[in-house]
Amino acid sequence: TALNEATSELSTQRERFLRLRDDFKYNLRVLEERDKELERYDALAARAQTEESARREEVSELRIEIAKLQDDLENRRRVKEDIEVQYQRRGVEHRVKLEKVQSMMENEIQKLREENETLKWDLQREMRKREHEFHLNKELEVHAKAHSQATEASEGLYQQAQKEIKRRDWDLKNTTAMKDSRIKEFEDKLKQMESNYKKRASLQQHAELERRSREKEDALGLMREAHTRELQEISELQAQLDRMILEQERREKSYMDDFHQRDQQIQELRVQLEITRSGWDTYITQISKENVAKVTELLSAGEREAKVRAELERCKEDIERYKQQVSSGMQSEQALKQKRVQLELDWERRCEEVHSEHYLRSEELIQSLTQARDQVIDSSSFPSEEIRRLQQQNSTLRAVVAEMRKEMENLSQQMPIAQSQTINPEPSTAGTTDYSQTLEKEILELKAKCCDLEERLEESSKIVNTASITALAFPVSPDNAYLQNHIRLILVFAGGLQVEKVASAAALKKQEVRLAHLESACHSKHMENESLRLEMENHKRAAAAEEARLKQRVANVCPVFKSEMVKQLQEANLSLRQQLLLLQSSARGGAVGDVATLQSKLKQAAQLISSLSQDKKRQLIEMGNRLRAQLIEAGLEGYNSPCFVCFVLIHIGYSTH
Repeated sequence: TALNEATSELSTQRERFLRLRDDFKYNLRVLEERDKELERYDALAARAQTEESARREEVSELRIEIAKLQDDLENRRRVKEDIEVQYQRRGVEHRVKLEKVQSMMENEIQKLREENETLKWDLQREMRKREHEFHLNKELEVHAKAHSQATEASEGLYQQAQKEIKRRDWDLKNTTAMKDSRIKEFEDKLKQMESNYKKRASLQQHAELERRSREKEDALGLMREAHTRELQEISELQAQLDRMILEQERREKSYMDDFHQRDQQIQELRVQLEITRSGWDTYITQISKENVAKVTELLSAGEREAKVRAELERCKEDIERYKQQVSSGMQSEQALKQKRVQLELDWERRCEEVHSEHYLRSEELIQSLTQARDQVIDSSSFPSEEIRRLQQQNSTLRAVVAEMRKEMENLSQQMPIAQSQTINPEPSTAGTTDYSQTLEKEILELKAKCCDLEERLEESSKIVNTASITALAFPVSPDNAYLQNHIRLILVFAGGLQVEKVASAAALKKQEVRLAHLESACHSKHMENESLRLEMENHKRAAAAEEARLKQRVANVCPVFKSEMVKQLQEANLSLRQQLLLLQSSARGGAVGDVATLQSKLKQAAQLISSLSQDKKRQLIEMGNRLRAQLIEAGLEGYNSPCFVCFVLIHIGYSTH
């Protein structure tokens, strides 16, 4: 019965096992099919994603193209605005040029009017002169008529005077007629020029405005055509973009619907797959746990226990070894500390002894040296050669410094004089060159002395260093008295060398400071002399060039001015003589009273001429003084001679007529 039960149970278990195996195989096939379907769905999703990315790229490219087109439109709009601004600027420039031309023409017309006015004034002045002459002639005619009954000769003179008067009347009428005709001609020419200028300006302005308007209309037409073409292109592109966007949205909507359906199917399949996997995994794990858990737990526990015990023993041994090493290290450290403290105390004691001995020796040596110096000073009445030589050097350097100070004072006093006068700088330069040569020699001597002192210092420092090194390198026992005495002598010698080193270093520093001061003084002196020499040469050259130029201009202008003044005076004198002869010839046949009246008139004319000449002289003197003051203010003080003033008067256009 038990065997039957066992066999029946075994058969049932076997059937169950076979059924479970078949179910498992079926589930595996279903899982494989679902995996394949999922892979296919993944491939479709990847393909759809690639298509979506391609579409997005196309949309982004289209958006980029739209942005580029918008940028092109913006650039063209800016170009259009720039062109309009340029046209406006050109219009303003042409308007300004036209205004300038108009102002120039107005200035020319004003000049012509001024010339016309000057001509009118000249003609009026000439007319007044002629009228004055005519009045004089009338007076002469009256006098001639009054004296016509006295003599027959006066009648002939009267007839001649009448003929002359008629001739002058004719000349006066001719001149007035010529003047009127000239004035009319000038006025006609002026009116004609004004009308021509206005016509020409209006024609040019109209032509320019028409040309600009045509150019602007052509440019605006071209810009309108281009703008219309661009707007058509933009509208076409916008329509294409709208169509593509609608198509893209429709595709995205259909794709999203398909994608949601596939996601739902995939989620359902994944849920079923997870359920089957979890059931199978739980079954397998239960069987494996029941068969293997106990054996593995026992084996792992035994191995872990053995490992932990071995590790514990090894750690205990390491701890004991570390404790021994730490204790031995602490003992050695304490011993070393004690030795170090003892050595420091010994070395401090030795150093204090050496310092005290060295200090005593140095004090004794200093006292002996001071006593010896006092004895030498008391015994010797004259200084040694070295002291005398140093005193001579000191006196020479003091003399050099005093000479430098004097030369600097002289140069500072000569600076304002050198700015106004041109002095030959050769003696000063020669003196400065000699002085600079002497300074260079003294500097070379001081440099040699400095080098010698530095060598001596280096030798003394080497001796001291060797002595100190030997003293430190070989410790001496306190029982060896000979070596101790030798070391004391070496230390005394080293102290003396140190004293000499300090003194020589101080002297060297003094010599270096002195040398640097002399070099700087020499360099500054040389630079000042060079700058002064260059400045004086520049002033001299500029003054010579200015003087030669002004002399040449004055030499060219003075003869011309003198000749013009002489000609004017000669002409005035000749005209006065002619008038005097005419008056004398007309007055010869008159009475004594008439002669007196003529003489009084001549005196009045001479007084008038003298007053006019005095007025002219006064005006010339005032003008010369004013120009001289302007020249003094401008800095040309040496060029205020009369010839130069006359030259300036002629140059600025002053006329003495």
